[in-house]
Amino acid sequence: MLCGRYVAYLVLRIDSGLAVDPTGTFLWTLAIALWIGFMYWRLAPAIPASGATSRALGFSLVVFGSDWLLYHLYVPLVVAVDLADIVFRVTADVVAISIGALVAEWLISRAPSPTPSGAQG
Repeated sequence: MLCGRYVAYLVLRIDSGLAVDPTGTFLWTLAIALWIGFMYWRLAPAIPASGATSRALGFSLVVFGSDWLLYHLYVPLVVAVDLADIVFRVTADVVAISIGALVAEWLISRAPSPTPSGAQG
């Protein structure tokens, strides 16, 4: 999320507070990224999936994506914002989360399996 959101800020030019408050924007983005990582760590094992890829995409699209879209659809009730910007922002975030979840699953699959304590290796 952190890298993906900064790509969206700097390359895709999504509307943000980066120019006005770069420190606050970074801290907010970091906090959200850590929260999403924590959610994936805790929720991914409970997602019914046939494999790591479907689990990562299930989390990204269903768990995160649907919640993120509903949150962003509420924003126009409070702040004047363009609907196209919301769709673009949510899509960029879901793609970033999908990539992050797939990388996490790949790293987990490559990690050595822990041996039980006391076992000889």
